[in-house]
Amino acid sequence: MLRVQHRGSCAGESAWGLSNIRFRCYTLKRPAQQGFRDRTSFGKSRGGATVEMASPARSNHVWVGSETGILKGINLQKKQATNYKSGDAVLSRHEAVTAMCWGDPYESEIFVGCLDGSVRLFSTEKGKFTESRDCLGGEGPFCGLAVLDNSLITCVQSGLLKVWRDASSENLEVQVGPGVCRMRQNPEQPHRVATGGKENCLKVWDLHQPQEPIFRAKNVRNDWLDLRVPIWDRDMQFLPGSEKIVTCTGHHQVEAGEDKYLHYIFRKVGHLFSMHLDIS
Repeated sequence: MLRVQHRGSCAGESAWGLSNIRFRCYTLKRPAQQGFRDRTSFGKSRGGATVEMASPARSNHVWVGSETGILKGINLQKKQATNYKSGDAVLSRHEAVTAMCWGDPYESEIFVGCLDGSVRLFSTEKGKFTESRDCLGGEGPFCGLAVLDNSLITCVQSGLLKVWRDASSENLEVQVGPGVCRMRQNPEQPHRVATGGKENCLKVWDLHQPQEPIFRAKNVRNDWLDLRVPIWDRDMQFLPGSEKIVTCTGHHQVEAGEDKYLHYIFRKVGHLFSMHLDIS
């Protein structure tokens, strides 16, 4: 299983091997924005850092995480791939990469979430891993990473979403429901994240007010046999410049819903191995 990170994206892109896919499109209302003052420093501060020669890793266009813990940088122009691993560590499936995200807007850092509960920081400028931190809590692999100001956001399969701040006692913890498959951050409103999974409908959370989700999706109407359609949201993406969210699920259908009027369009689609929206 691979995790793919594209250049030009604010969040890590997953690459699940899926046999059946469904898309859903949701429209959200925009509430008033509030400030987020809590900050932490995961990783070294870039202020006053010495400028160094750019590493060849900066020329890679795609970053891929593998089941053996290797981070692979791919240069599409040269058709070359370079493997990176943490120090002299022996390759192990216990260190499989399960989630990734950019560490800053300049795409000079990548957070890599591993199956053993550690999050590693890779510098594309230096071409190596520079730090590692244990982000334990909940059960199951990471299903999403994100950065808010200088705080790291993690979410694991059991449904524990956590914002890691300076003092561990002040870390924010939110239970988003079990069976999570994916957490994704809104790149235009970083304090909002979406979660979804198996029998865990799409929810949008405002980390300023995390007590309840600001949006909770409803399941679609029963099928033509009047049977309930199972919920299985495998990935989602916020559409740029709108209040809409697209989700893909494991049921081999396409659906679109907007505002109070639900118009569903069904058609069969092929296998989907990643969800990356590059909309200009």
